[in-house]
Amino acid sequence: MFSWLILATLALVFGLQFGLPSDSLSFGKASFVKVHGEKIGEEDYRFQLGLVATVLDFEKIDERIRKFIGVDEEILESMIEREVLTDAAHDLGLEATERDVEDLVLAGHFIVLGETMLRLGPKDEFNYDSFLKFVRAMSVSEPRYMELQRHELLARVMRDVVASSTAISERELRQIYDDGANRMTLRVARYSPLRFGELVDPSEEAITAYLAAHEDELVRQYGSQGSRFAKLPKQARVWVLEVRKPEPADAAALAKARASIEQARKRIVGGEDFRKLARELSQHETATRGGEVGWVGLTAGTGVDPELDKLLAELTIGTVSEVIEGEKGFYLALVRKHREGDIAQADALPELAEDGVRTEQGEQLARSAAEEDLAALKSGAALADVFSGGSALGGTAGIDTAGADKRVKAQLDDTGSFPKGEPIPGVGPAPDVVAAAWAAEPDSSMIDALFEVGQDIVLVGLVEKQVGSDAGFAEIRADLYRGAVERKGELVTARWTQRRCLEAKAKGELTSSPEQIAKLIPPVPAPAEGEPPLDGIGKPYETCDRVGNRGGLLRAAAGLGGVPGEE
Repeated sequence: MFSWLILATLALVFGLQFGLPSDSLSFGKASFVKVHGEKIGEEDYRFQLGLVATVLDFEKIDERIRKFIGVDEEILESMIEREVLTDAAHDLGLEATERDVEDLVLAGHFIVLGETMLRLGPKDEFNYDSFLKFVRAMSVSEPRYMELQRHELLARVMRDVVASSTAISERELRQIYDDGANRMTLRVARYSPLRFGELVDPSEEAITAYLAAHEDELVRQYGSQGSRFAKLPKQARVWVLEVRKPEPADAAALAKARASIEQARKRIVGGEDFRKLARELSQHETATRGGEVGWVGLTAGTGVDPELDKLLAELTIGTVSEVIEGEKGFYLALVRKHREGDIAQADALPELAEDGVRTEQGEQLARSAAEEDLAALKSGAALADVFSGGSALGGTAGIDTAGADKRVKAQLDDTGSFPKGEPIPGVGPAPDVVAAAWAAEPDSSMIDALFEVGQDIVLVGLVEKQVGSDAGFAEIRADLYRGAVERKGELVTARWTQRRCLEAKAKGELTSSPEQIAKLIPPVPAPAEGEPPLDGIGKPYETCDRVGNRGGLLRAAAGLGGVPGEE
């Protein structure tokens, strides 16, 4: 229910900072929301934002970031949540008195986003003038501050009441233990269709056939990829072949490198395919793609070498260039097409079909490669002979672009030890892989099976496994229970609170002013025709959407634990 928050949480954690709105910001006297008779207006919004600022230490709001992660939505929803829980507490006959709030204040505490925070240092004594200065900085009167903190106290009590009803069965607790104590280490080889698709040079016949079979799908793709085919600068579709200058670059070595690329040019002029020669000889990173750099702006260039880019606009379409000497290497370049402006559907569909052929044939090549590698291992081949470098082989990944006759080898990686109940590091959730690996015995080879994870084909081998025990369970049972109850209690409370909010909304006990809210949270434009409906980040605001989270994104940024119930 709260999984869509993850991407935005990452955006916050990696250094994004927020700040208070300018003093000129005003939304008028009307309230945003009315919850069980309690109005939430601009003063309350400013107060809540000010309190959050004390734990986030933010200085400046970036409007794009505000819209991206929904800061205003989090602030408003956290206030709605407070009032929903306050009303629930009243229904149970619970109350927080003025004395309770005074005790909170005298202890130097305040509550924000469901957390009790310290306003004073451990050796500081309460000072009324200092407290009053703090309250005024929140743009709220002292009586209103005390009233809102009283509601926060009640909301905290209500969360505790709901959470206290949570229980963990012995079976559930043992499963939690096993998921963490049962651990394994895998060696993993992934065969990516995208990577193997780089070896494919679609023929005109294959492109035409694919276009005929998938025309409706390609038309939809064309409609949804507007920026790829609209208002383009002058572009060229470029291929390159590189022979690096040797180091040290003495005269004899340079002459040998130049002779090598000149010989390659003669072979291309003589009729050999540029892409074939690039795969055989090129030392550029595009070698496996047959040297294809792709569509590049004639002004921006390829980024391969400045000398090459200077000559790009002068190259004749379909004719290989002369040898170009750059700073670090010698180059051949080939331009096959030019384009500019808006690309018509009839011209764009073959390009999309070409992508489709590569993907389709890349899937076939990836599966075939995995089958061949597994067969080689079963015949006695060593892992180092079958796979490229990776963490499992003590080397780096990738294709050796310094040699000839390059072959795409899968990289073999070691996952490191991870709990059986968690996603595989570097792979993600793959229950069938985990089950097969757990049933196997550790050895130096790979399990005799191909697995599909997303679009990739995967081979796995079990390096090591550790099995939990009754004694180990008994040793940590008490701590495990406390943690499990706390997490489950937070999750149950979050869901219960949101349900209570939705019920109040349905009964008319929670109402909102769309006009006022629009001043705080501008409506999200509807998706363009052909675009998928909005979901998660950037979706239109609806009251109760984030109630129960206790301001999950803001909590994460403040180091308060993020979304309740999630580890």
